[in-house]
Amino acid sequence: MNPRHILIVDDDVNYGEQLQRSLLRRNCTVDLAHDAASALMLAGARTPDGAVLDLRLAEDSGLRLIEPLRALSASMVIVLLTGYASVATAVEAIKRGADDYLPKPAGIDSILRALNGDGKPDEFEETRDHDATQASGMGAHPAGAQCQRRQHFRCRAPARHAPADAAT
Repeated sequence: MNPRHILIVDDDVNYGEQLQRSLLRRNCTVDLAHDAASALMLAGARTPDGAVLDLRLAEDSGLRLIEPLRALSASMVIVLLTGYASVATAVEAIKRGADDYLPKPAGIDSILRALNGDGKPDEFEETRDHDATQASGMGAHPAGAQCQRRQHFRCRAPARHAPADAAT
């Protein structure tokens, strides 16, 4: 599934509008909200295929949006963006139902890979922006989490294995 109707929720107006323009150039339809209440209103009016959520919203948290958005559509691809990346927040986002977690500044190619779930940002046609985060190694999944393709994309922590030399 390639999400074509995307909800962006970011209280940084400039970043949100830049992301919106980039997605529009790739033939996506986009709703842009700058707070949680507006995001839920927009999603209720037209359920998006994918959502890109900022972790820290002015008076709220993008984490709190994950569950109500997932309730609207189990197949919605939810990506959390944050300028305050930490393993604990990444784990919490995945536990709540996010499909991916990217540190800001995330470039459009990283975001499209997360929305596609298959590592192919170019399935959204149009010009491709330079992705500085890819060059710096940012944008990788926290703690080595791996995505599993199903009806939609869910992420889970890798299975823990006993050391090879452990007594059995």
